[in-house]
Amino acid sequence: MIGIILCTHSEMAAGIKKSVEMIMGEQKDFEVLGFFNGDNQEDLGKQIINRVQNFRKKGFTPCILVDLLGATPFNVSLAELIGDEAYVITGVNLPLILEILMERTDLTDSDVGETLQKALNTAKNGMNIFETKEL
Repeated sequence: MIGIILCTHSEMAAGIKKSVEMIMGEQKDFEVLGFFNGDNQEDLGKQIINRVQNFRKKGFTPCILVDLLGATPFNVSLAELIGDEAYVITGVNLPLILEILMERTDLTDSDVGETLQKALNTAKNGMNIFETKEL
């Protein structure tokens, strides 16, 4: 099982969670963290570690989904988890999370990376440009 931590700037994580619950219903082991102006990076790191440890107690593999590569949620997540068995995915979007949630149960540790890559590919494939003038 994959335990999901969605960590973004401001209210984005909470908004995505509301969208997920509208589509799929309430999801267990799906945590959100917002990083706001004036927040402390050390506090964010502690919150991430706390949630990771809670997932570990349940036997889950933690996956942290963040909004931007190189920004605070990413930097703090990566710094806190270097050398640990966890995953950090950048560029979070609704199709990516939905795919992970649908596929996350009954996974062995060796299946997690493959499942996350499949979800990433599915999210990328869902991004298209439609030139309406040509339709």
